[in-house]
Amino acid sequence: HFPGIDPNEAFFWGLSALLPVWLLGVGIVMVFATVMSTIDTEVYMLASSIAKDFIARARQEISDIELSKIIRVAMVLLVLVAMLIAIFVRDVVTTLFAIASFGLSLVPAVIGSLLWKLKPKAVFFSMLGGLLAFFALIVLGQFNPDNAVVSLPAALIFLIIGQTIFKGSELEAPEPESASAARR
Repeated sequence: HFPGIDPNEAFFWGLSALLPVWLLGVGIVMVFATVMSTIDTEVYMLASSIAKDFIARARQEISDIELSKIIRVAMVLLVLVAMLIAIFVRDVVTTLFAIASFGLSLVPAVIGSLLWKLKPKAVFFSMLGGLLAFFALIVLGQFNPDNAVVSLPAALIFLIIGQTIFKGSELEAPEPESASAARR
């Protein structure tokens, strides 16, 4: 029915063709509500992860009230960063490739930790190497969908180098309390 429409508007054109006028507003509100529900859940989960995994771990004793304040501040900061990205980044496809490239820097450490005992410093070194490769492409203006996977081999190389460098310099990562309690 609509051969010349912009692909970004196809969903709304489809709604207008399929739904009666009085129900069109409800359909658009439902889409908006779904998007907002997903966004607030993701922001809360990411802020909680930042607060619990980084900040609370750095401080040995932290109250629940302090933790909730940190989560709120992290949520505001995350929303501000997301707004800046939405304002300044117009190419959604390149942004998705950037997110995927960013995530690929974690793959060698995650898969490697399932197969071998990795040194914590080597894992950090691996993620740092992948992120450095990613940011180097961004800074040099060479980031595109074709070379978005560069962070994966970079992280793998840095993991291997890190395992070699830190081979005898540190103890294995401590076992989580829940795992040791389960064995008793």
